[in-house]
Amino acid sequence: MPNVVITNDDGPTSPGLRALLEELRGLARLLTVVPEKNMGGMGKSITLWKPIAIRELGPSFYAISGTPADAFLIALELLRPDRPDVLVSGINMGPNIGI
Repeated sequence: MPNVVITNDDGPTSPGLRALLEELRGLARLLTVVPEKNMGGMGKSITLWKPIAIRELGPSFYAISGTPADAFLIALELLRPDRPDVLVSGINMGPNIGI
């Protein structure tokens, strides 16, 4: 099975995230790392000058105090050193107005 990292910008309680997890469960080994709160519009931002807290919410499911980009970097470097096959981001609950 492929290794899939899932992230979003809407946070861990997003209905879109829950729907995505439900659809992918059983098709891949899932690792979910998301911002702990809604970070809409912050997708390319990274945290530079403060520590990022990581909180385990369930098996292979983490919330961080950083941005969506931080979430993916943490997934790559700290939580899955064998590298993912795919990154899935979404399902977005707001308009997609970013680049």
